[in-house]
Amino acid sequence: MDPSKDCHGNSDEDELDPRIQIELEILNNCTDLINKLEIELDITDNTFNIKTSSLQTGAHDQMMYHTNGS
Repeated sequence: MDPSKDCHGNSDEDELDPRIQIELEILNNCTDLINKLEIELDITDNTFNIKTSSLQTGAHDQMMYHTNGS
């Protein structure tokens, strides 16, 4: 096997069809956007969970105060 060729027989000098290169760049950009949106979703989900937990704790504390304190 020629070390300058990959498993498909393509050498490093072979260039992609420009149409394929354009489509690959579009796909890469879309993948980057998807990854960014997933990170934003994770952050938003975590923030929501923290706020929900805080509200539940506050409601529980209020209930306990009114049940035991006044």
